[in-house]
Parts: sequence; C-alpha cells; structure tokens
Amino acid sequence: MVVPTKHQLFMNELCEILAKPKEYIFDLALDNTLPLWIGLYDVYLIPKGYQLQYENDRIVYPSEFFFSYVEIKPDKEALIKMKAVNGPMFIVSELSCSNEKDESMILYNVPDECYGETSIIGINTSQLFAKTDAVEAWRNSGTPARGGKKKTATAGTQVSDTAPIPAVNATNHPCHAEELFIAVHCWQSLFEKGGEAANKLKKTDIKNWISEHYPNKSTAAIERIATVVTPSKK
Repeated sequence: MVVPTKHQLFMNELCEILAKPKEYIFDLALDNTLPLWIGLYDVYLIPKGYQLQYENDRIVYPSEFFFSYVEIKPDKEALIKMKAVNGPMFIVSELSCSNEKDESMILYNVPDECYGETSIIGINTSQLFAKTDAVEAWRNSGTPARGGKKKTATAGTQVSDTAPIPAVNATNHPCHAEELFIAVHCWQSLFEKGGEAANKLKKTDIKNWISEHYPNKSTAAIERIATVVTPSKK
C-alpha cells in the first residue's frame, strides 16, 4: 500500500505555482512533459490483458490486486476527457492508466449497493496532482515557471526569469537540438523583454545564466551557447 504524503502538488496548487491555467497543465501532461497522477481509495488495479474470472455471473476481483490507496497515472484518452470536463466526472466500469512502474493497468472501483455490479469511478480534476520532484526537475530543466527578478553576477543588473518555454525545437521532438533549445530559452529570459537593462548584459552574464539553469553543461558547451546568444555589436 502507498500512503498519501505531501509529495504532491494538486491542480490548483500547480496553477498557482506555475502561474498557468489548467489547460496548460493538462497539455504538459498530454505530451508527458509533466505527468499528472491521481490517488484513489478502495480500488482494484489489474494488469492490462489479465483475464478476469466470473462466478455466478459476477466478476471475481482477485484480492491481490486490491488497494486501500493507490496512485495511478491516467492514460492520454482519459486526460483528454478530464481536460474537456474540467470538473467532477464519472467513468463507468474501468479506467486505463499506468502504475508507478509505468506498467499498463486497468482500474476498477469496488462495486457497492448503490451501483450494483457496475464499477463507477468518480473523479474530480482538482484531485489530479504532479509529484513535487517531477515539478522541480521540470523547472530546473530550463523552464522556470514562476519567479520575480534575479540578479546576474555582474553590475547588479536585474533580468526577468519568467520566459516561456521555447515554442520551437520542443524537447519531445525527435530532432530536438538541446543547445539550440537552451540558447533560445536564455535569449528569451535575458533579452526578449529585458529593455534597457538587457543592453548592459555581457557574455559573462549569459554564461552565468546558463550555468545556473543548466548546471550539467560543460564549460565548452556553455561557451558555444553563450556565443550564439550574445547580441551582435551595432
């Protein structure tokens, strides 16, 4: 059994922290950039393809697949429906999902006296959450979501650190070019809306920004990216 703990940032918290609407959060989940999970009580989580048995015309749910609490990741089709409803919804019979090992599963609710043998799964989109470590990893990947101003290392120049994710060269594209992605993100953060302050930035400031947001990049890579980002002298 998995015990629910505060390793979760629920939908409303995500919207607040990332300063983005629910639709944006759903889009991140749909391209698997930031997976969304939901915790459910008293359910059966059964591997996809497992053949359920019947007894007296009733499904016999194996006890080894029963969970008093479990966290699952709804599949893409379910997320699309949740995004469209954006509120309470009932899913009849079963829910396709993945478990924490990323194995394909089918979730069934425990049938009760109210609904009989039909497994009715009640879900509200406000119950969806992202795991805090995944949110932190996403923000540290070079796509900071919310923040005020950050100072560069020289001249005390303040620059905005709320640049959007680059619209081109997406990380999930098969031809993703990482250094180009970093260069665009850096330029958006430091120069796109930097105004007069941006004119005071030097190559050192750019290299410091890259080092801070992409600490795993080598010195040579940082130099290459900074060279591309540095504005041409007029």
